[in-house]
Amino acid sequence: ALLSAAGTAAALVADLSAMSKAETERIWLTFGAAAYLALALVRSRAAAAVALVLAAGWAVMVNSLLDTGW
Repeated sequence: ALLSAAGTAAALVADLSAMSKAETERIWLTFGAAAYLALALVRSRAAAAVALVLAAGWAVMVNSLLDTGW
């Protein structure tokens, strides 16, 4: 739980400080892996499955709707 909270907090700090403007992949992939560790704390398989579907849906939505300028 501590590692997951630290990864999520680091991602928030990186986003708020605009540190992530240029090196998106290297920054977000590392913190994302730490944040997804929180799913290990979910006891119910159904709840974990729902959380994974919601996370994947959110990623697809952000990827589809945001204009990244690449």
